[in-house]
Amino acid sequence: MVAFVSASFAGTAVDTERLQLTMKNDVIQLQYKNTEEGLVKVAIKNEAGALIHSEEVSSEDGFLKDYDFSGKVEGFYTFEINDSEGNLAKEIGFFKPETILTMVKPSHNKFRLLYGVKRKSAIKVLLYNDKRDLVFEDIFVAENGFMKTYKVADYNTDATMMKVVTPLLTKEFELK
Repeated sequence: MVAFVSASFAGTAVDTERLQLTMKNDVIQLQYKNTEEGLVKVAIKNEAGALIHSEEVSSEDGFLKDYDFSGKVEGFYTFEINDSEGNLAKEIGFFKPETILTMVKPSHNKFRLLYGVKRKSAIKVLLYNDKRDLVFEDIFVAENGFMKTYKVADYNTDATMMKVVTPLLTKEFELK
């Protein structure tokens, strides 16, 4: 499996080092650090926001816990932590290794691009309108794969196609 991780916060601001997610095969490991003893609420939600697992864990200074994702559908999962210091959420993409370059359309006019090659790669993302005119270009270097969301409306464009150029392949995605 290939993992893509991003963090977001809700409520009290907390240190992103407190919550780490790593993946090996079909197991996602959660490493959590806290400064106060107490109960920690863990919730895991799928891409649609549906709760797929929840539990309370007693913690003195943190814990390390494995979650078996074998049999789970490929996609994004959010791990939410609630403790005495506030709320923290991290999202991880759970994808098979052959899912090297893919695009997910989480909502209207919003597209999430995933690239799973684990080495430094120059990436070019091009958006074209229906006349095949270039209307947007994003060029960057991905260190260890990437996950990036594009909101086409933000670019004031009528893009209908996304073309992604990497050192290993070029792939086109229809946006409508």
